[in-house]
Amino acid sequence: MATKDFKSGEILLAEGEVPKQAYRIVQGSVEMTRDMDGMSMPTAILDRGALVGAEELVEGRAMADNAQALGTLVVEPVTKEMAARLLGKPAATKKPERKAKSTSKNLAVPNTSGSSSRALVALSAGIDADYGGTDPASSVLKPGLLRRILKPDFADVYDRIDIRISALEGEGGEQAAAHLIDELGQRRGLKAKAMNARVELAFDGEPVGAMRELRRACERWLVDNGGDVLVWGAVAKAGSLVHLRFFVRDDTLVDQFRMGDGWTLLVLPMPLDAAGAHRLHAALLAAVRTKAAGKQLTVRRDLEVLLKDARDHLVHEIPNLEPLARAEDRATVARIFANAMRFQRRAEDAQSALSLFDSALAVFSADKTPLEWAFVHRDRAFLRQFIAERTNDTGALQDSIDDLEDALRIIGPKAFPYDWAALNNRLGLALYRLDFDNGDADTLERALQAFQNTLTVYDKQKTPNEWAEAMGHFGQVALVIGRVNRDPAMLLQAVDACNDVVSARDRKHMPLHWASAQNNLGSALFLYGRISGDNNALQGAGVAFQTAHGVYVEKGAERLAGVCEKNLKHVEKALNRRQRQETPPELPWEGRADEPPALPWEFGPGISGKRLAAPASGIYRSWPDID
Repeated sequence: MATKDFKSGEILLAEGEVPKQAYRIVQGSVEMTRDMDGMSMPTAILDRGALVGAEELVEGRAMADNAQALGTLVVEPVTKEMAARLLGKPAATKKPERKAKSTSKNLAVPNTSGSSSRALVALSAGIDADYGGTDPASSVLKPGLLRRILKPDFADVYDRIDIRISALEGEGGEQAAAHLIDELGQRRGLKAKAMNARVELAFDGEPVGAMRELRRACERWLVDNGGDVLVWGAVAKAGSLVHLRFFVRDDTLVDQFRMGDGWTLLVLPMPLDAAGAHRLHAALLAAVRTKAAGKQLTVRRDLEVLLKDARDHLVHEIPNLEPLARAEDRATVARIFANAMRFQRRAEDAQSALSLFDSALAVFSADKTPLEWAFVHRDRAFLRQFIAERTNDTGALQDSIDDLEDALRIIGPKAFPYDWAALNNRLGLALYRLDFDNGDADTLERALQAFQNTLTVYDKQKTPNEWAEAMGHFGQVALVIGRVNRDPAMLLQAVDACNDVVSARDRKHMPLHWASAQNNLGSALFLYGRISGDNNALQGAGVAFQTAHGVYVEKGAERLAGVCEKNLKHVEKALNRRQRQETPPELPWEGRADEPPALPWEFGPGISGKRLAAPASGIYRSWPDID
């Protein structure tokens, strides 16, 4: 196996470059960064087994991110044909196909007409004829026996998702669970087993606390037994339906479209038909949260197949459902589409999810179904922010704020502390961005309060990344408010917040995050020094900018290094100005006792102490440059 080495900070693939080859990480990590609103923002950390640039290589498009080595890195070059096989996509330039010779009467060449997943179908050495042609997704996701035995090249980079299924409540629950295990066991990328315990929610009038305790117990069980997703629920309507819920092993505390927290309900027919089997498979993949690169590849590969080849099955509705069950089911399918946007940021997926959320909210209400109503508002707010970020749609941004405020009416810090913190963090970001459009000082004050609420939950020790992110947002808003009002006390709060972020960031593993925090610290010190007349603060700003500049140069971030160079010039100019203030120019009568003292050389801005109104849109970041 030929490999290639990269030193720390070296660029594998540059943003805007159409790759000529992709890479698979053999040893080390790769940091992905993207230029967003003048900032280089880290978007992902890829570890052993992950593919870098494979999708762009296959589709012949430019990289949306920079890929650079974090420490010593060893990778394996991947050709376009290999990348297509791994991702389940046809290569952009196809070679003439050769007619395959049948090696057995029991094997059939799959009919892939109309399928957008021909490369995945080609990975199967043979398939069961029952699934060929009529259902392209089944032909891929239910491979034949020979395909299960003869693994293709690079098959080792995919790890199977471990599904554990509890016996379901209700008559025939054990048989229903066995049927689910049998169906999932035939699907590529999944490993389904029965639990040695039954999961059921028992409570006396307080479902939120009961669900929280059940979730903790199930997460511990998954850790102890090595599972990724736990499926539980009940048989309904005399065995013709099953109501399923999910717990996942690695459900991190960051904000995201939720599937594995126990509240999301999926309704399926029993026994499973093709549509039900595809919906269950998609829901399980959407629920998985894992840092294992091989399992991430499996989720991405097969969720993409389901969204392309089984899209109609996913939105298929079971007839004669009760209105509330149908609304919950629609919200679950919406979350499948929303979670898929982690990998493919398609407008059609966003629109499908938004329409389904809207349909669910036509049934849910804050009075009769408060939790379901609040959770859908939460997820719709996240979706609208996704749309607003990519279209600069102020209306979508305002709609997301309305959704967040509705969700916060129900989701409180006591019952749902981390959801409440994530909602406040999202609200603060939306208000901060909205202020760039309307220049309303009250909007900034609301944003600052939202970040303060977030920081009452996030903890530097327990949730360091979330805490640092929220503290950084607080510092940026405090910086803007302090600058607008020429308020040294507010700017000191910004300085303290930026110092906290610097102390929390990891320079070794998150160098660009750390450099960004240093640049923001320099901005806060600079503004405080200018307004308060503190020369030491200006000198501290120079040190912070110089430190950030060194990291950007080391990592090849030329544009951001240029920003730091410009900021350093501002510091030098301000320090020279302060020196001139302290040393008046020489005059002919200087030093003569019978003459009045020299007049001040210049008065600094804001000497009257008057509070200024918020400036017009777009002025906040004009100078200095805030990363």
